[in-house]
Amino acid sequence: MKTPVQKFRVIFKLVLLLAISAGISACNTLTSSRAAERKSDPSVALDLGRNWRCSNEGADRICRPVSAQDELKKVVITSIKERGADDSLASYREHLGAIKKWKFHFRYVTSKPVSEQAVTIDGREWVDAVQENSEVKGYTTRYLATVTERLAVLVTFSARKELFAEFKKEIQPVVEQLKVNE
Repeated sequence: MKTPVQKFRVIFKLVLLLAISAGISACNTLTSSRAAERKSDPSVALDLGRNWRCSNEGADRICRPVSAQDELKKVVITSIKERGADDSLASYREHLGAIKKWKFHFRYVTSKPVSEQAVTIDGREWVDAVQENSEVKGYTTRYLATVTERLAVLVTFSARKELFAEFKKEIQPVVEQLKVNE
């Protein structure tokens, strides 16, 4: 039986692989009821600014850069579900800090955990972890995961490995303003 984080990871990997292989340029901007290019799920406020487009795909919100040259290099995915019995910060820390091994073109890829820590954002505790090759080979992903009384939230920021240091600086103001609405 897969843990909630493993389920998030499977969904994320499928969405990211589809986005990369299809070149998702068809991400639509938000409906007009969400002014000022605010990219958010009803439960998570995530303001990426005007240079990003977001679309809902199932239970996920996928955001990509508007720029055609960057759209395959970076992606932000927000996954939200009802909190289950196994959803906890401790289980997320354990999972997101662990080495992952997965198949890519009939060969195994091993992830490299870079960091894992607890952070407080908007008064709420989050697990903040970074891994290389955890979802897609050649990409680095920053995971932010938290739980509320009723929700489990995972926000992932992925970029090609060689671009991640710059991407991390770009997304830090977004991370600092991340808000979960209950």
